[in-house]
Amino acid sequence: MGETNIVLSAMHKRQSNIFSLCHVAQFVWRCYLHVFLLAPLLVYNATTGVTGYYAQCCYTLGIGS
Repeated sequence: MGETNIVLSAMHKRQSNIFSLCHVAQFVWRCYLHVFLLAPLLVYNATTGVTGYYAQCCYTLGIGS
């Protein structure tokens, strides 16, 4: 019985670490999208007075603006 608890505990820790890595990867990917893809659109919106491109891209990509 004790061995089962140790195995389950180790599996839970591993899953927790993988879950954390996924969150970090998502955060890095979203930052990358904002800086390299969406920032130029934001500048374009500001300089041309056109609104919507930046917000639409954020919505399409499923990330917060």
